[in-house]
Amino acid sequence: MERNQEFFDYKLLHDFQYEVPLKSWVNETNFINKFKEDWNVLMEVLDTIESFGYGVVIDGWSVSIPLANIRVKGSSRRDATYKACLEFLKER
Repeated sequence: MERNQEFFDYKLLHDFQYEVPLKSWVNETNFINKFKEDWNVLMEVLDTIESFGYGVVIDGWSVSIPLANIRVKGSSRRDATYKACLEFLKER
């Protein structure tokens, strides 16, 4: 994935999950995408999505959010979950 796109995706997830803005010194050359790397941090995003009344179904390497008409397959459970969260936020 292109570094600019990965930073955009990270910022999208960060802005959705946290009320605190991204630090001004964090940019595309020095960020670590904790949503992509840490299952626990990613699960916090899923919890937030579910708190809005959207059910999330994780089935192997496939994740769906039926009320948002999202169904994503990935190379792993974490990859599919990450992609589903991004797709949900991009369609909001």
